[in-house]
Amino acid sequence: MGQFQTNTRQGVVSIQCDDRLKAMAEIMLSEAVSMDQKGGTFRDGLAFLHGWSAYKLRGRPGLWRIEEPDFGGDPYANSRPDITFTLSILAQQFAVGEKLGLRPSQLAEVSCFDMILHPSCLRDQRIRAERVELRGQKFSGWQLFALDRKTSEADDMVSDVATLVKARPALLRVMLLPVGYSVEMNGNEIRSVTDPSRRIVYQA
Repeated sequence: MGQFQTNTRQGVVSIQCDDRLKAMAEIMLSEAVSMDQKGGTFRDGLAFLHGWSAYKLRGRPGLWRIEEPDFGGDPYANSRPDITFTLSILAQQFAVGEKLGLRPSQLAEVSCFDMILHPSCLRDQRIRAERVELRGQKFSGWQLFALDRKTSEADDMVSDVATLVKARPALLRVMLLPVGYSVEMNGNEIRSVTDPSRRIVYQA
């Protein structure tokens, strides 16, 4: 387990995560520096978004740490100091983007508390996930479709992105793809990806 930190005008900010995620930790720490430089006031419990997840700043003036939602318990109410999980998913999301020729700056953030529209197909073997224009502040833009059975609008329901942590964690890898991208998955495997022009940019 590694401990990484940086200095800001409001004190030291630290991160606890797996040593192998040093690059991701440094990106996260640069976010804290940016927040400080933009005039944001650090306080215990301050929530902020980075990549696919919300985080909390915990501690006291001069000494701060970044925590991730407690996905093993109640992610809305509690946080945990080891942020290995969220950073490992972020690394996978960057890897998917790189495979598709997308730079990190071209990926689109989404909160783990934003909603996904789907016809109760999170655990279907074959699904298609498509990101559309946002409709409301809490909609991630992602909607899912079952590929092996017929569904109707009456089947539609919503779940937050955090639900995927237990129901379909492999789907988290594509959550940062921009509007217009469509992904077909078979189980945990990404089978194909099309870009906004409907051009196939990846096929397994």
